[in-house]
Amino acid sequence: MTETKSCTKCGQSKPLDQFKKDKTRKDGHFPQCKQCVKEDRNKNKGKIQDYMKTYREENKATLSESRKDYYKDHQEEERANRKAYYWEHHEKELATMEKYRRTQGIKPMSENKDCSLYLGVHVTEQAIKPILPNATRMEMHHPKYDYLCSQGYKVDVKSSSIYYYEKKNAYRWMFAINKNMEADYFMCVAYDNSENVNIIKIWMIPGKLINHLGRLSISPGSFEKWKEYEIDPTEANVCVDKITS
Repeated sequence: MTETKSCTKCGQSKPLDQFKKDKTRKDGHFPQCKQCVKEDRNKNKGKIQDYMKTYREENKATLSESRKDYYKDHQEEERANRKAYYWEHHEKELATMEKYRRTQGIKPMSENKDCSLYLGVHVTEQAIKPILPNATRMEMHHPKYDYLCSQGYKVDVKSSSIYYYEKKNAYRWMFAINKNMEADYFMCVAYDNSENVNIIKIWMIPGKLINHLGRLSISPGSFEKWKEYEIDPTEANVCVDKITS
């Protein structure tokens, strides 16, 4: 038989699961049912918000210290909870953020050519899909490489628009290698500019040749030097071992 309890607000007898648990009560449950509590909260929503706002302002220092102490004692638990919540509500969170950003006049990366990631991520990722169709894309901002080739090679993708180097009166492309010693290959994609985003060249360069560099500079005059590693951007399913064989 289901155990019941009478609500002190509406007087109705309801199952115990219709009452919030309260260890301070003799029977372990709050005297008012959940429905009545909800109705009271909605009825007094404005008053409750004003009270909580005033309370937080008057006890700001105490609450801040309390939160710090709690987080310090439950740091790992809180991190795990945030991570679990993020993945459980991932799509909803992304949709909410996109809606907010649009209301603020902020365009998404795929539409904003002024965004630093527009060329390096959105455009380049679409361009190299036919080249590495079976590669595994790493998560955004992976520190050492962007793709894991179907052959097991780590490929770091770099992109650059041509720019004029006034000091040497020359045009060139600059690729940030950042002395990355982990990547097996660097796929360097050269564009005419960030507006037209036409691909001029793509090179698949072995990491052992340029791992030690902070930046790789390639000019039109040095195309012949890298010709061995040049690949056709229209060619499909180009594997690293095929390029370098």
